[in-house]
Amino acid sequence: VDTAIDTRDHDLADAVADATGGLGADLAVDTVGAPLLNSVIAAMGFGGGICFLAARPETRVEFDPQAFYRRDLRLVGLNTTRMTVSEAASVLRPLVPAFEHGDLRPPHVAQSHPLEEASTAYSTVQNGTAAGRVVLRPQQ
Repeated sequence: VDTAIDTRDHDLADAVADATGGLGADLAVDTVGAPLLNSVIAAMGFGGGICFLAARPETRVEFDPQAFYRRDLRLVGLNTTRMTVSEAASVLRPLVPAFEHGDLRPPHVAQSHPLEEASTAYSTVQNGTAAGRVVLRPQQ
């Protein structure tokens, strides 16, 4: 990670253009989904790739296909629900140093539930009522 951009403080495409000398991003990992996808597309450089790994089931996204294909972009979905915990950890492990050095910040955790309250946590996520991430804690 060369640059982390908080979209609450900056326009994503403008910040990426500033950080890359106008070239755009080579890779984006979109963990937000519909609200940011068009901004992510606008921030990409020629031949860039977008890994999309978050969307509520009812989410539909509209975007301009010309903005996408004229820059030869790639879109890849990563469905972590099809992975074991160990497989998911191996995908995320390379990000640890960026969090340790402060280059990446963890998302705001709105609620934390013990595993026994999984149905409550999932209902909160499905209803979209949490103002941040909802975390399940396994027994310690």
